[in-house]
Amino acid sequence: MVSKTIDKEKCTGCMLCEEICANSHVMTKGEDGYPAFTNEMMCIACGHCFAICPERAITFTFSPGTDQAEVVAPGAPIQYPNEFPAADTIGTFLFSTRSDRLYADKPVEKEKIEKVIEAMMRAPSAGNEQNKHYYVFTDPAKIAEIESLQKAYFRAVLNKYNSPLAKRSAALTISMNAKGSGVPLWTRYKNNLALTNNASFSDNSSVSYLKGAKVLLVITHDKKKGMHQSFYQGDIRIAGTYGILMAKALGLASCWMGLLEIAMGKSKKIGEAMHIGSHESMGGALVLGYSDTQWVGYPPRGPVTPKWQ
Repeated sequence: MVSKTIDKEKCTGCMLCEEICANSHVMTKGEDGYPAFTNEMMCIACGHCFAICPERAITFTFSPGTDQAEVVAPGAPIQYPNEFPAADTIGTFLFSTRSDRLYADKPVEKEKIEKVIEAMMRAPSAGNEQNKHYYVFTDPAKIAEIESLQKAYFRAVLNKYNSPLAKRSAALTISMNAKGSGVPLWTRYKNNLALTNNASFSDNSSVSYLKGAKVLLVITHDKKKGMHQSFYQGDIRIAGTYGILMAKALGLASCWMGLLEIAMGKSKKIGEAMHIGSHESMGGALVLGYSDTQWVGYPPRGPVTPKWQ
């Protein structure tokens, strides 16, 4: 719950707050010439009025919740314009971000994890609903338990590919997708069938799904709350990107755990081990830690062909 106030001793009546509240029209000019929150029912607490007020006359106050672990990201003034890095500097920062899969045996400070979560809290969300819940796992035994359950799920999935029919289907699919190679289809099929027959798809014992990272961060959303359910998956992806970039700024490495998302969507045991409520839907997961890799460059990408219109 957010309560909002306007300090009329600071306010000059410029009404920039009314102009920026273009969608909901929460702010209007009162009879005394000062702005007022006259349409509270439409307010989504986006903070545009707070962020645009040149006199810092508007304050937002969060009512404390019952959970002692509750976190609130406070507002702060922006120092324009010289505090921002140059575009080339930001470009290098973005382009050199890697999905790390090798982590040092070094714990991550709680303060840095909290900074990453704060960054994700500040990410935009549909209707400013911020329908995201964060689960942080740092206990090595718990992370090992989650990884073990993930391995068990994928072992069961991979076992299905060991049947002769599954292998023939896989060989045919691979062969059909390589039709531009110049090799006759029947030859491609025989070669691919030999490869699939010699392969064992069920042995994932040597696979490190969580990469030995010291922190696992899982993001969910409430399936029963909010008006913008169709947007929540995108919201979580944006929040995760904010977290990854903040982690890098703090000297941490990260990697998005897409396979864990798949496993959690299918295996109830993983969600139960994490103590995630049945009303919550898995949105995303990433690991954090100190990289055990020394990157010296970033690889090329593309090509892409933008459609200019």
